[in-house]
Amino acid sequence: MVMAVFVSCFGVTAAEGVTDSVPAEYQAVIFKKVCDRFLPDLKDNVSITVVYNENNQAQKDAVIKMFSQVNFKVDAVEAANLDQAKGDIVYLPGNTDKALLKAAKASNRFVLTSNRDYVDAGYASMGIVDQNKRPHLVANIQHLESSQTDVNLALFRYIQVADKFNL
Repeated sequence: MVMAVFVSCFGVTAAEGVTDSVPAEYQAVIFKKVCDRFLPDLKDNVSITVVYNENNQAQKDAVIKMFSQVNFKVDAVEAANLDQAKGDIVYLPGNTDKALLKAAKASNRFVLTSNRDYVDAGYASMGIVDQNKRPHLVANIQHLESSQTDVNLALFRYIQVADKFNL
């Protein structure tokens, strides 16, 4: 069950000013389970492109290592080369600049992050974020729709919706 993974405790390892505190090994395992159970388009033979800059090189290396260990195909491109990203999923580390966030959003791809602010602002489809020192899933429905990713509705039992609708 997915909830069993969420209950694990972990140490906060974020650098000052960065909200990227869920360790890559937890992100990888959780996202693999989410894909297998709730994202049929992203279940098999999925590739992830980590987009990085000089501020998040260490995060990039950890994400590549851990996501590869759970059988994702992972590559990386520098932020200036986002248009060369080949992955089905774009991964944005927590310390990403505003221009890259806007470019990732405009790409209409599934964007994964561990930064809650990116999901809340609509720059990412889904985040595996720190909430009270535990990993939690959050999603931006509008971004999920723009990525045209098929989602099993059972996922919404476990995920927090981050969209702020103006009704």
